[in-house]
Amino acid sequence: MNVGKATSAMMYGAMRARTSQMLSPYTSKLPLGNIADEVGMIGLAWAGKKYLFKGSGVLRDALTIGQSIELARIGDAVISGQVGIPFLNMGSSSPATNGNIF
Repeated sequence: MNVGKATSAMMYGAMRARTSQMLSPYTSKLPLGNIADEVGMIGLAWAGKKYLFKGSGVLRDALTIGQSIELARIGDAVISGQVGIPFLNMGSSSPATNGNIF
């Protein structure tokens, strides 16, 4: 395993909860249901990569890994029926998983 990538993933994990909490007044207003937080985090990571951390480095890597993590969380929410797209959950109204993919 690449130590730099592992460090970047740990950095994103360390900052995610606090950052999500700071964004919650804004993401709670998005009409996206259970995935509003993840969409907000993806947007913040995108903006950070575009405007703050343009060059390569561990912080940019952390944001890239963070985008992948958020997309994985959205995928889990879609498949488990938390987004309200029934055909993706095979018509079942109950979640396919417990919602915890990590």
